[in-house]
Amino acid sequence: MKYMILRTRRNSMNVLECMGVDPMDWFLGDKEVASRLMQMTTIVSQTNDAGDIRDAFYEVLEPVHDRLPWTFAPLFASGRLSSRMLARELHWGFRLFAGRFIGGNDLSSISRTIRGYHKKKIKVNLDILGDAVFSETEAQKYVDDYCRLFSGLPKYGIDASYDVSASVKISAAYSQIDPLSLEYSVDMICDRLEPFFVLAQKTGFNIFFDALERDYREIQLRVFERYYKKYGAIARCVLQSYTTDSLEIIHRLARLHYRYGDELWVRLVLGAYHSFEQYLAELRGWHVPVWTVKEDTNRNFRACFIEGIRQGLHMVSGTHNVDHILHALVHGSYETQLIRGMGEPYAEQALIPNGLPVRFYVPVLLTSSFAQGIGFLIRRVDDNTGSESFLARFHGKKMKNAIDILQKGIQALPGRE
Repeated sequence: MKYMILRTRRNSMNVLECMGVDPMDWFLGDKEVASRLMQMTTIVSQTNDAGDIRDAFYEVLEPVHDRLPWTFAPLFASGRLSSRMLARELHWGFRLFAGRFIGGNDLSSISRTIRGYHKKKIKVNLDILGDAVFSETEAQKYVDDYCRLFSGLPKYGIDASYDVSASVKISAAYSQIDPLSLEYSVDMICDRLEPFFVLAQKTGFNIFFDALERDYREIQLRVFERYYKKYGAIARCVLQSYTTDSLEIIHRLARLHYRYGDELWVRLVLGAYHSFEQYLAELRGWHVPVWTVKEDTNRNFRACFIEGIRQGLHMVSGTHNVDHILHALVHGSYETQLIRGMGEPYAEQALIPNGLPVRFYVPVLLTSSFAQGIGFLIRRVDDNTGSESFLARFHGKKMKNAIDILQKGIQALPGRE
């Protein structure tokens, strides 16, 4: 039985892809299987007790064993495996799946990921997983990990020529962040992030301030403005187009650019907290700060992008929507930013072959603990199994059609024959 189980370790992140198998097919095809697999993933990430893992495995997955991916078949074929063997295989298997989305869990593996993308002429934007912290100890560790990342990468040959960027979340840099204590929150976050910016300046890397929920946006903008004034284009901004006043923010950033002159980079995204923003506004009895009709968000994305370019900002698109990508390219997008594990078909079959700059958002860990990545994995799978998700809407033949549209659209860009 031991030798029936897939044990290929070399290049394990790409084993299934090399065999022509896409793990996401399983999630898109059967939501109950997806739910049970993610339930099992959570259990595996939270306990090292082999007996508990074995019991949970058969309890959770045996009811759907005939609908599981074929790689699970040996685990049910000849009775129950020993606890230790099963736990070992599950830990490896889930790490294999995690590798689709997460770019490494130490400096060595992260560096390999960066070099792999670099060979394909793709840049990376690294994001150490973690949205919020609950203590100042955790907040300090979050920033220390980024400092360790930027100071460690050059030791592995990753220098300024790789044009690495990172995404930081202000909510993870200060545990007591509070919109009602705006200036103090800004001061505390800036004090904590200063060593990271010193390293960024030294290494030639860049830092994006990720967009969060609307409550924190003014803090995000003021922190960004302070660092842009001091470090110029090293500091970069992320803006969500689903907020009804995002065009006003474009004008605010343009005024900052006119005053200080250095390149001002803006990654424009649709937004990740739409349902939460609506719920919170309704709970408070406030005006909803986001567009409630999808087409309004799409229209605003296009308007913000055009205005940003017109105002001299370095606009980059952060979306997998083909129409938005092409719209951004037509109007002079400086980059197309895509998500690791989702945007590879667009990059490898349409954008890179046509010489267009691409940067991949690459989540990473600086610890061997798989548990720290489980929340991100669950969000990615949840995102991808919803009816409005990128992969649900553009999968199989639909994905091929989307790539065909993107390829033809690129060929029709001004200046191309």
